[in-house]
Amino acid sequence: MVVPQLFRDWMGRLKQVPRPTMARAPVSKELVWAAATRKTASWASRVALVMAYYTGMRLGELVSKKVLEFEEMFTVRRCDVEFDVGGRFVKFVNRGGKSDPLNKGTKRFLMAAAQEAQFCPVRFIRDFLAATAGSSVPTDPLLRHADGAMVVRRHVVELLKRVALEQGIDPATIKGHSIRIGAATQLAEAGLPFSDIMMFGGWLSESSCMKYLRWTEDRLRVMSEALALSANPRAPSSLLAMAMAADRVLVY
Repeated sequence: MVVPQLFRDWMGRLKQVPRPTMARAPVSKELVWAAATRKTASWASRVALVMAYYTGMRLGELVSKKVLEFEEMFTVRRCDVEFDVGGRFVKFVNRGGKSDPLNKGTKRFLMAAAQEAQFCPVRFIRDFLAATAGSSVPTDPLLRHADGAMVVRRHVVELLKRVALEQGIDPATIKGHSIRIGAATQLAEAGLPFSDIMMFGGWLSESSCMKYLRWTEDRLRVMSEALALSANPRAPSSLLAMAMAADRVLVY
């Protein structure tokens, strides 16, 4: 039996159609702050969230896969953390991540917030280390609950889902990658060069990084303003600058 070419083409396209999945919503810095300051939640889970958001690290590079399982190669230990003497930043050694195929260990940095800021991630992590120093040794995993059980990915995601639901956000759209998506989108919104965003998240290709960027209302407003006609049109140089700023932010 000879299959018509049109039918073969249709079947080929059908195989390329992706399965319908719930889109991952970006986690905003306001949502991160609300979850990180929730004192009724586990402190270790909140530290994992802060580290993931402010360093671009994957949750799987920070925490263990199972509560009772410690994988030294893939889990951040206490000795992997180093604070700047002046308190300006904290440095983490990340081993075994996707961007470190040879397991040599890559460095991730987290900068301190300004003094007038509501929340400082460096101070938050330092306070956690100081509070748990008496019951740990340098080679112990960094992120453990008060009962000694290790933080796993679902603990952080469940915390985010609870806070998102209270703020009117569909918790089904909150996944582990929502943290990296939110951080990357926020950096793009601030106008950082694409190369800096790739370095932040450890993405090795532009195509991989692009998948983490989302449309935002502010970005759409900039684009709309650049294209709109106005009774008092902007100078050509101003329009060009806005268009170039919009073009620098690639969205998926």
